[in-house]
Amino acid sequence: MNMPYHLLLIGMGIGVVYIMGSLLVYLGILSKNLHRKIWNYTLLAVFLGCVVLGLLLAILISYKFDWPFISSALKWHVNLGIAMSLVAAIHIFWHLRYFTGSSHRIHKKISQNECSTLVTTHELGIMAFAAGLASISFQILILRQVTKVFQGNEFTQTWVIGLWMLLTGLGSVLGRKAKLGSDVFTVISRLILFQCIAAVIVTFSIGYIKNLFFPVGVLSPPIATIAISTFLLIPVAVPAGIAYALMVSRFNAEDPCYARVYSMESLGSMAGGILVSLIIIHFLTVYQSVLVIGGIATLIISVIRPGKGITTVPLMFFLVMAVFMAAKADRLIEQNIMHGQRVLAVKESPYGSITVTDYGGQLNFFENGLLLFGTGNPVAAEEGVHYAMLQRSNPSEILLVSGGYAGLTAELLKYKNAHVDYVEVNGPLLKLCEKHAPLPENRRVRFIRDDGRRYLAETSKRYDVIIVALPEPVSLQLNRYYTVEFMKTVRSHLLSNGVVCFNLPPVGNYASPERQRAISSVYNTLTAVFANVEVVPGERDYLLASDGEIRIDISRLAVERGMAGLNTYVNPDFIDDDYLASRNRFFHASILSDAMPDTDNHPYPVFLFTMSYLGQFGSNHLVWMLVCLAVVMLPLFLLGKPLRGMFLAGFSGASAEMIIILMFQVFFGFLYAGIGLIVALFMAGLALGAYILPKTMKFTAKGLVAAMALYFLLVPLVWMLRDSISMWPLMLVVALLTLIPSTIVGYQYVLWTRAIPGGVNPAARSYSADLWGSALGVIAVTLVMIPLLGIVQTAIVMAAANLAGYMLTLPHLR
Repeated sequence: MNMPYHLLLIGMGIGVVYIMGSLLVYLGILSKNLHRKIWNYTLLAVFLGCVVLGLLLAILISYKFDWPFISSALKWHVNLGIAMSLVAAIHIFWHLRYFTGSSHRIHKKISQNECSTLVTTHELGIMAFAAGLASISFQILILRQVTKVFQGNEFTQTWVIGLWMLLTGLGSVLGRKAKLGSDVFTVISRLILFQCIAAVIVTFSIGYIKNLFFPVGVLSPPIATIAISTFLLIPVAVPAGIAYALMVSRFNAEDPCYARVYSMESLGSMAGGILVSLIIIHFLTVYQSVLVIGGIATLIISVIRPGKGITTVPLMFFLVMAVFMAAKADRLIEQNIMHGQRVLAVKESPYGSITVTDYGGQLNFFENGLLLFGTGNPVAAEEGVHYAMLQRSNPSEILLVSGGYAGLTAELLKYKNAHVDYVEVNGPLLKLCEKHAPLPENRRVRFIRDDGRRYLAETSKRYDVIIVALPEPVSLQLNRYYTVEFMKTVRSHLLSNGVVCFNLPPVGNYASPERQRAISSVYNTLTAVFANVEVVPGERDYLLASDGEIRIDISRLAVERGMAGLNTYVNPDFIDDDYLASRNRFFHASILSDAMPDTDNHPYPVFLFTMSYLGQFGSNHLVWMLVCLAVVMLPLFLLGKPLRGMFLAGFSGASAEMIIILMFQVFFGFLYAGIGLIVALFMAGLALGAYILPKTMKFTAKGLVAAMALYFLLVPLVWMLRDSISMWPLMLVVALLTLIPSTIVGYQYVLWTRAIPGGVNPAARSYSADLWGSALGVIAVTLVMIPLLGIVQTAIVMAAANLAGYMLTLPHLR
């Protein structure tokens, strides 16, 4: 941590725990006596800690002992004193009436029978819509903020999504135990309001909390990121689950009204996903967006019953947002995250959060907290261009995929006959670059806003040199540019003896076993397509591939091509060809010939780079990963048979969604709007399956499990036939592949709820099992199954899992 004493951190921690505990007391989930007993023991614990450490410090000072632990003991003594003061303040608050002499009672209780008549099914449906809209929107926005603040990758993002589902499911379990002390409408309204306020506080404070634990710029360990994220998500995700449980609390398993609530919540999630991903995020920052969503959600609630005391709440959200925008407060918050740099601009894009900073005259462009590029780095710019361009005597047609504003475009224009097609998918990034670091106008540069892979699939143009200036394949999205299929597409767009250039982090003198195998996988992928592959080491390792000759004597080439005098770094004064040859031999010696080539179906390097990332924080990273997966799988062993069926349904549905999203990117390129529509279609399918379909068609639970197994067997067939289907029919097929599993899951929610033998609030129990299964599906499929097994093999495993569920879990059902 950066500071020895953590007043704000301890205060926030105690505040969150106390508020969540008070919320559970208000709902009747936790008894008031138990709540107070917990805080009494907490006060005793911190008091004893202060006493013991105080005595040790007194003995040390009095008798001049040399105890090595004393510096940390002093910090703990003060921090425990802070905690004791805050806990004591809570106790004073409890007994305030004793000091003031007031006997006024704040809470007015209403009987359970009375509260059940105070809200209609129609009102519950609208509230479920508002809750779904708020929940999915806050999930998206907080995920983006966590990714930026913790410099997260796909590992972090996947775990945050999984944690959200786990905590929401936990909230639904807690909501089942609620003993309402007020009418249902008021309680649910206050829960949604609580969630909105908590989301705003969490979004605004994530950066500050991270900096309390880790210095600015330091990468936090994955386990610490997961722990902090869990703490931050509790006040936002848990109330969402409690609210849903209260909405369905009065319906038994035979009452179809709970299916309507489930459907309306799914439709709200669909609306929230579309609203945030496709509309709001294009115009507002995350900070502004979370205020707007809070205003919209509370506005929907206030419209239902304008006289219930929350009519002015949405106005407050919108007013705070207006003041926030006028004061440009988002830059002030980002200044804390980017400590030491002057923040020039903050902009959200469909692909991440972009921040532009000024550091000593150098402009830095960050996306999701990671440095994309900075101005004034001629070494990286020259290496990224000239290692490839010098391979041919007179290259004229050049394709640059990303990186143009990092100085690569200017380097390419040193070649008099070069005509550059610059492909960049991130439009908002281009606009910020043009505003803060504009390129000189030049007719030899053609800007193409498109996904690089999709552009090559659609164009017939061929090039002398193709430079792919993208990061290494650390995610499923980036991996699309490193597969055998993409290499073949690149090869078909190269002119005779054309050259393609990729870059990877440098091997240096040592690479971890996982990184070594990942780099070997990329290298073997290139050798599977091109006749010649060489590496030229520099700030990064530049992989050059061609069917023609490739030379690594770069300084000699620079002289031969007449470029030595034009370059600051890539010339004989700075580059030693013998050293390059030595590093080249070392690189080839480190390549593992048995490393599996990368393919669209089997993105093996993603798993290896993930393991390499985890390996930076200790040798037991695999153990921690397995422990976390075991925790996610724990509900499967604690649930009864009907709930295991719902767990399997949620697991299958989330797995299908992840598979379809990856297939969509492979088929059509990364189209953010398309992926947003996939999520929307999935939510619509849940609503269709839960509320509409059971009224018109009758299926059994076993039949739907079998249908899900058949669905997963259909996925490999579509994969194999993808090249023989034209684009629009293929899009229709993908849409159907999205609707089918979600519709099945929605229908299963109804059937499994009916199958629960008695008990309180069966609909909430099924909802929890659904979310817990979905969490396992998102984490296991994205991080483990697809990278290790491949898309087709993962689909087959999922089909087998559903068949096993059909035979083992469900024998007592029809």
